[in-house]
Amino acid sequence: MLQPCPERSPNLDFSRAQRLAEAPDVYYVTDHYAGYHAALVRLSRVSSDVLRDSLGMAHEFVTCKAESRSRARQRRIQQLDD
Repeated sequence: MLQPCPERSPNLDFSRAQRLAEAPDVYYVTDHYAGYHAALVRLSRVSSDVLRDSLGMAHEFVTCKAESRSRARQRRIQQLDD
């Protein structure tokens, strides 16, 4: 259920929309999170396996984004040095 890095999987909104449609009693979005890729989870209604997968997916999303920023920063520094 884990998804690859968002750079290689640009359609995260589909995954969120799919989860919201398939299990609206488990997943939901408030107005605050409407513009983000996040879906909130009702912990009382989710299994430990699904929660583990969701957290793994969120971790991969955040760390991949941080790696992208780091690579971009390194490129800018190299351009300044050249």
